[in-house]
This record gives sequence, C-alpha cells and structure tokens, in this order.
Amino acid sequence: MGAEHRGGRIYARAAGMRFYHHRWLDGTATNWQNHHLPGSAAFTVELPAGRLSPQEVRREVHAVRALAAALR
Repeated sequence: MGAEHRGGRIYARAAGMRFYHHRWLDGTATNWQNHHLPGSAAFTVELPAGRLSPQEVRREVHAVRALAAALR
C-alpha cells in the first residue's frame, strides 16, 4: 500500500468517511504529484456539494490534525 493510501485511510477514518481507491485520473494534481515528487503522497477528499455546517468543518479539521499527528 502506497503512502497516499495510508494517508487517505487515516483521513477517512478520522473524518468518518469511507475510503475508496480509484485509479489516478490523467491530468490531475494528485496523479502528477504521486508520480513526479518522490517521497510525497497526495490524495483527494471529495466533500458534499454546498456549504459545510460548522460540525462538518470541525470533522474535517479533526481529520487533518489526525493525519498530521499520524505522519509525525
């Protein structure tokens, strides 16, 4: 499992989301980074359309902090 999968799984678990692995799409920033910047890892978080509620924002912030703590 690549670092992007590990990071994506950590983020998804902390945010209460499902983790899905899809083939990297040509022309996307995550595809480019994962192929051209060794030692880095990128993944995409898909949020619902519209504005996030304060509770949803807190959930996403928690996920970012959990990911940062796990990668230290």
